[in-house]
Amino acid sequence: MLVLDAVDKQREMTPTMLSGLARMGEIINNLTVIMIVTVSSTRLLNISEPPSIHFPAYNKEECVKILSLNPKSIFEVDEEDEYSEEMEQEDRWLWAQCCSAVWDIMGKYAARNLNALKDVVDELWPSLIQPIVDNEYGTRDFPKLFNRLKNEKLRNSEESYVSMQITRDTVDATNDPPAAVPNRSHDLPYFSKYLLCAAYLASFNTARYDTRYFSKLAEVTGKRKRVAKRKNTSRQLNRKHLGPRPFQLERMLAIFQSILPSSVLSSVDIGSQIATLNSLRLIRKVSNVASATDASSKWRVNVGYEYVKVVGRSVKFDLETHLEE
Repeated sequence: MLVLDAVDKQREMTPTMLSGLARMGEIINNLTVIMIVTVSSTRLLNISEPPSIHFPAYNKEECVKILSLNPKSIFEVDEEDEYSEEMEQEDRWLWAQCCSAVWDIMGKYAARNLNALKDVVDELWPSLIQPIVDNEYGTRDFPKLFNRLKNEKLRNSEESYVSMQITRDTVDATNDPPAAVPNRSHDLPYFSKYLLCAAYLASFNTARYDTRYFSKLAEVTGKRKRVAKRKNTSRQLNRKHLGPRPFQLERMLAIFQSILPSSVLSSVDIGSQIATLNSLRLIRKVSNVASATDASSKWRVNVGYEYVKVVGRSVKFDLETHLEE
C-alpha cells in the first residue's frame, strides 16, 4: 500500500505525474495507491470514476473533544503527592475552555489541522495557568485569564515590532551594509511572503509604471521604447525614504500574480492570508469599506524596506529590481 499525502500541493507538478502514480497499481501487482488531496476533482487523475472518500472538516465540538483527550495539568504533581479526582476535573475543564477559545480564533483557518491547534494550545497553556499558580485567579476565572493572556501577547508583539523598527533605523543611520540587518521576519507562509512584497511594491511604486515593472510584454518591448531621461537639477528623494501610500486591493493582487513564479493552488485561501498579514500589522486597511476582501478597499504596507527585503530573499525574490527609482 502506497499512501501519498497532499499530492495536489506539489509546486513543480507535471500534468501527467498524478495520473502516472494512480496507474502504478495497474502495473505492479498487489499494490494499492491511496492519494490524499485537499480539493477533489474528477479530472485530477485522468481516470474514469476513481473511488474516493470525502473527509469533512471537524466542527467545534469534535475538535474540542479530540484535543481534550489528553489535558495538561495546572499544577505540577510529584510522585509523592496524590492526584485527586477534583484536580483532574479542574484540569479537564480549563483545558477544554482553552481549546474552545483557540478554535474560535483559528478554527476557520485551521479546522483540518488538529496538530496546529494542539501546538497553539500547548504554547498558550503555561502563560494561561501562571496567574493560577501565583494565586491571583482561580481555575474557574477563565474569562479573566484569557483576557490577561491576550493583553500580554499583544504587548509582546508590539514591543517586538518597536524593537525591529529601532534596529532598522539604527542600521540605516550608521550606513551599515544590508547583511548587518538581523533576520527578524515572521515565519510567514510561502504565498504570504509574496503578498507582503506585492503590498510594499504597491505602496512605493507609482501605479502608472506598473506595466513597466510587472507586465511580461514590457520585458520584450522595453529595450526598444526607452527614452532618455531629462536631468533634473532639483534634488530628488529616494521613494524608499518616503512614507507608504495607500493602494487598492485589486492592484496588490495583480502585482502578486505577476511576481509569483507559479500559479496559486486552488486550495490556497488568499483572503485568509491577507487577514493574517493584517492581524500581524504587516499591512493595514485604511478605507472604510466594510469587507476587507473588497477589490476597492484601500490598504497600506506597515513595515520598512529592510524587513520586506529579508522576506523577499527567503523566497528568492529580488525586491530592488521591481522597485521604482
